[in-house]
Amino acid sequence: MKIKSLFVALFLCLFVVSGCTSTKVQEPQNQNKLSLPEDIPNFVTEKDFEKIDWDRTAIKFDTGTSGDMVGNKNKLGIIGPELKPNEVEKWLWHFWGIDKGELTIVGYNQDTSNISPVLSDGVWSRTGVGGGKINGADASLPSNVALPKAGKWALLVYIDGKLFDTLVMDIKEKPSLELVDANVDIVKDKSLLGSIEITEGERKGDEMIPTALFYEFTIKNTGNKTVGIGEVDKGIELKIEPKDKLKSVSEDVIGFNIYNPEDYNESGVGFGHTFPSVLKSDQKSKYTLNYDLGVSEENSQVPLLVPSKEKLDELKEYAFNAFLVVTIENQEIARFDLNKLKN
Repeated sequence: MKIKSLFVALFLCLFVVSGCTSTKVQEPQNQNKLSLPEDIPNFVTEKDFEKIDWDRTAIKFDTGTSGDMVGNKNKLGIIGPELKPNEVEKWLWHFWGIDKGELTIVGYNQDTSNISPVLSDGVWSRTGVGGGKINGADASLPSNVALPKAGKWALLVYIDGKLFDTLVMDIKEKPSLELVDANVDIVKDKSLLGSIEITEGERKGDEMIPTALFYEFTIKNTGNKTVGIGEVDKGIELKIEPKDKLKSVSEDVIGFNIYNPEDYNESGVGFGHTFPSVLKSDQKSKYTLNYDLGVSEENSQVPLLVPSKEKLDELKEYAFNAFLVVTIENQEIARFDLNKLKN
């Protein structure tokens, strides 16, 4: 009887061990496994991607010449616009330590493991690195570039089949902004423009209300992300960029380009704006820009007098011969041709 009980106990133990072994959970497989495209140059290897230092993000640096670059100082730098998904931009590549060679650029997305050509025509390589020293670099090459989606990308740069350097960059989604409405008028309204206090002479303490060219825009965020940050110099900003005709009319009517802040010096008047720095998803808000055109009465404090009605009408007629440019931290995120929206 005791022997039978021992046999049953051993059998149960074996069953339990066998059951545990058969139900062991396997480790999940990597859904974004690295896979090299069939047409990629054979000198590009998986080990190149394993060596990427994702914390070594490309930085802006001063070359001591004509402008700042983005990249890895004294190795590889670019001059050009910030890259947005599915948009072609022109970059000027700068290289230190080489004077010529064939350039190959391979883009690698950290989140998806997607591998993509960076040159906008879809090729991996092109010749032409050289051209002598420029902007402090030993060689250079212009090219059009593009990437298919947002995210953190590593741009693996090869010269003559050897890995030269890697640029790690955050490619951000372009905000989706829509210009819903646009209006412009000539106004003289203290509630919109404020006033100028006379600080000397017989009329000291009195106020003068300037006449201004007053723009009002309604902009909507049609994307699914908030645009702008509610901090100083990090939110949405707007400016008018006049085309040649409007600039010429402004100089003729007022005596200077009212869209250039520096030209207001010693005029006694100025310009202003009101707008929110943040737009949430599906939110729309009003933005105003005003450019003073002078005052109606003579005063030494404000030497700029308002032009005649005919001149003001001419300025208003061409006031939409311009672009409305939207920026965040001095980076352009949207541009609208006001001529196409003229009422």
